Amino acid sequence: MTRAALTLGLALALVSTAGVSQAQVPEKMDYQVMLTDAANQPLADQAVTLVFRIYTLAVGGSQLWTETQSVTTNSIGVVSVVLGSVNPLTVSFTAPRWLQVEVNGEIMSPRRELVAAPYARQADNADRLGGTAAGSFALSSTLSTAGTINSPGNPVDWTKLKSVPAGFADGTDNAGTGDGNSLDAPDGSPVNALYIDSNGNVVVNDDTPFEARLQVRAPRNTTGLHIVADSDAELDMGAFVNADSTSSIVANCGGIIESMTTTVQPTAVVGYGFGVARGAYFRASGTADALHASASLGHSGLFEGGAGVDVTREDGYPALKVENEQLSGVSDAAWFSSAAGVSNDTWTLYSHCYEGRAGTFGKSTDDDQYAVRVSGAGSTAEGLYVWGSIYSTVPFATGALTSRGTEAVFGVTAPNVEITDSGAGRLTNGEARVAFDRIFAESITGAADLRITATPVGAWSGLYVERIDGEGFTLRSAAGEKNVEFHWAAVGRAKDHRERPDITIPDPAEDARIAAEKAAAVKASRSHRTSEEPTTVTRTVGE
Repeated sequence: MTRAALTLGLALALVSTAGVSQAQVPEKMDYQVMLTDAANQPLADQAVTLVFRIYTLAVGGSQLWTETQSVTTNSIGVVSVVLGSVNPLTVSFTAPRWLQVEVNGEIMSPRRELVAAPYARQADNADRLGGTAAGSFALSSTLSTAGTINSPGNPVDWTKLKSVPAGFADGTDNAGTGDGNSLDAPDGSPVNALYIDSNGNVVVNDDTPFEARLQVRAPRNTTGLHIVADSDAELDMGAFVNADSTSSIVANCGGIIESMTTTVQPTAVVGYGFGVARGAYFRASGTADALHASASLGHSGLFEGGAGVDVTREDGYPALKVENEQLSGVSDAAWFSSAAGVSNDTWTLYSHCYEGRAGTFGKSTDDDQYAVRVSGAGSTAEGLYVWGSIYSTVPFATGALTSRGTEAVFGVTAPNVEITDSGAGRLTNGEARVAFDRIFAESITGAADLRITATPVGAWSGLYVERIDGEGFTLRSAAGEKNVEFHWAAVGRAKDHRERPDITIPDPAEDARIAAEKAAAVKASRSHRTSEEPTTVTRTVGE
């Protein structure tokens, strides 16, 4: 085993002089190292192969330079070499560097940091700026001498400037009121076409800014601010708005100027619309998004007042698409909530259509979570109301509270729309009259469709149904126990459903075909739009 007992190269300087040019600086460095054996005795008069490497870090990092030298140690195990004699030492020493030594294939550890002397190579660049010699620059003390640009006796005048617009002579085209804060329109109307107050607020077409760094007031039937970005690059934007303390942009339309500080929290863009005016209007062509909202915390979109959000779409694309890209944790794609105390006629979410589906809910993963969950105020509160038929591919289940908690119990299914009633009673001298529950009696079609089952309990009896009507039935016993207890059940047809209703069963194959047709139509629409020439749309915003 070989070890490097002492490295002297850390105290040696590059062979250079601060006053010589960079081309004269030798790309070499003296280096000495003492090698000892495993017993810490000098490795004297031994031929060794040394591999030198320079790295950017003490451990790992990038290798910047290397060379290999075969040398012989002296009588005390010392080797003196000149790094760069084989491979020019062109390493830049503007940052810390570490030297690694390998002896006969064995890497010495740790690496040694090159300090002090190697950085003397930078002395040659001390009198340079950007690689240009200091003599190429003028001293500040010489810039005010006669004939120079800063000379008091040689001021710059208009005749010495290049590319001055015609007619723009000094002292003849100073438009404005002379207050130093504003510029008038070329014809003098409006006054203060551009105004900057003492706080740095900029106002267009007015001189009374309030709480806005930039305020643009447009006359009726004109657009207040029009921003166009002629690019389709992903990160190019027509306007980028960021707010961390107040509202960055407030847009008023409809003739009333709204205060800039009425928002509940800092908001990037605030739109106020009055009368028939829209607070915000978003329009997109092709596959572009009319509105894209993204938030790491809080709301991606907050809409208040009026209709809230009015979204329309011309082609087969979704009018509104809400997508959550969070792959872990709990994160809702959309959340609709109404305030406490609103009218009981309030619709937190309302969906209506003339044809097709008013709403579809689907899931791709069976994760033991319901695709749709409807919650009322409590276990006895109304949860879901359906006007129309309900179709399910699995049995209907009801949650029943048992000793193990809530467990599922399944309802009775039948080929017809039927209603049941049941109970218990006792014969008196071989006879009993059973009255139906009022709701059952008023919900069935009548006695003709009724089916009655009665069973004696505790003793034998020749029990039979003597008569059935819409209000109940009569039981008698022809033999056996005349006062026997009995259980009974009645099944009747529901009103308005004497005939079996015609239920439309979803066809997965048909649904897939319709989805494919829609996708093809969307693709064709996109291809058609991208092949068209860009169209300029002129729109007047105001009334």
